[in-house]
Amino acid sequence: WLPEGTYRKVIAEAKLNLAVSYAETFNYQATDAIMLGTPVVGSQVLPFLYGFRNTAKPSHPGDIVQKAVSILNDEGACREQRWLLSKYSNVANDYLRELLGKLSLC
Repeated sequence: WLPEGTYRKVIAEAKLNLAVSYAETFNYQATDAIMLGTPVVGSQVLPFLYGFRNTAKPSHPGDIVQKAVSILNDEGACREQRWLLSKYSNVANDYLRELLGKLSLC
């Protein structure tokens, strides 16, 4: 583990973040990378990357490399990922507001 400031500096200065997993409920380091401007090579199991054109298949190393090269050569990749993360967050927040509105807490 790193102190928070050091961790964020390492993530922000990286050229690429790899988060290609078979199963993941969420991936905080990938979201941190996107928010800090570092593009992510991720798999479709990351809910905030649904629909991203450059997700990689975890079982195919060649696919991961190809997607990494593609993302590194695409200036708009991080901007698109940030938009997808924002969209995912808005949908999740709307769902939680709706769910909490239905609960009777008193």
